[in-house]
Amino acid sequence: MRRTVWNTAKVEPAWQFDYYRSGLCESFAHLTPHKPTEGDRFSATVEHWVGHGTEFTFLGTSSHRVSRSRGDIAKVGDDDFYLNFIQRGEMHLDQFDVRQLLRRGDFVVIDNAHTFDAQIKADGGHRHLAFRMDRRKFSGGAMELSCRLKSHPLAPALRHTLAYLCHIDQNWDSDHLTSVIAAIESLVSVIASGEAPDANPSRAHATLHNVQRIISARFGDPEFSLDEVADQLRMPRRSLQKHLQLCGYNFSAMLLEARLALAHLMLIRSDDNACIEEICFRCGFNELSTFYRAFKSHFGIPPGALRNRLADPEAGSSERATNPDGSGD
Repeated sequence: MRRTVWNTAKVEPAWQFDYYRSGLCESFAHLTPHKPTEGDRFSATVEHWVGHGTEFTFLGTSSHRVSRSRGDIAKVGDDDFYLNFIQRGEMHLDQFDVRQLLRRGDFVVIDNAHTFDAQIKADGGHRHLAFRMDRRKFSGGAMELSCRLKSHPLAPALRHTLAYLCHIDQNWDSDHLTSVIAAIESLVSVIASGEAPDANPSRAHATLHNVQRIISARFGDPEFSLDEVADQLRMPRRSLQKHLQLCGYNFSAMLLEARLALAHLMLIRSDDNACIEEICFRCGFNELSTFYRAFKSHFGIPPGALRNRLADPEAGSSERATNPDGSGD
């Protein structure tokens, strides 16, 4: 496959947003990115892969808004679906008068034949994958396909495979890359063409709410587990997992999300002087190394580097200029 990269770190600051816009419009169908507030620093990397009937793009940026307007649609015809997977950060998506908040690990199908507006939130770095899909292969609209993908028992497998593709490397063997792409396309095809899972959505969402409540109260305990939740809800472990899968969730990911959210809050609060080791254990992590790896993977920056950036904004600006995607050692 052919790989093309647009990296704003390679151009003068005054031209970075225009360079990003040209790369975005060339790798996607025509879109309209909206320039951040004057004075806000902006960085972006657009990585486009195409070949063998497959096309996907990785987008890593600072916070900003991007939309597809009626003018964009008229200018460049593209009525394909795009399966968007959030690797880092958040996205507020508005399409078909429905507003969705997408966080790490979430995915959604966007219909490029219709207008949409996406607000990208990049605190700690944002990166997402947009995987082009030929709409002629699917019956129904993008919203229906999104709901089916999220609620199907195979949703965790699709999420895992999309996350794996996000770690693509130029050194990947072509056969290996082809097999990963084939796995994604096969999962989407099976889910889209199959019958909806035989389960009660209302009951599943009630279970999800209860699990979220229990996690909020217990995530600081390093021994806290799915079995404890199942016991508290008086449900078989397998039934509990199926209810979460139906809602597009995974217990381990939910638990990790809660722990990392508190850790991030403790690091950015100026009135919290807890050392990183104390934060690690207060948030339910057993080992400091595990905490460091999880935090960097989720936020794109190690916990110590985030605290240093907040303490010394000038140093953080220099770091972001060197590493536009927010990554660090």
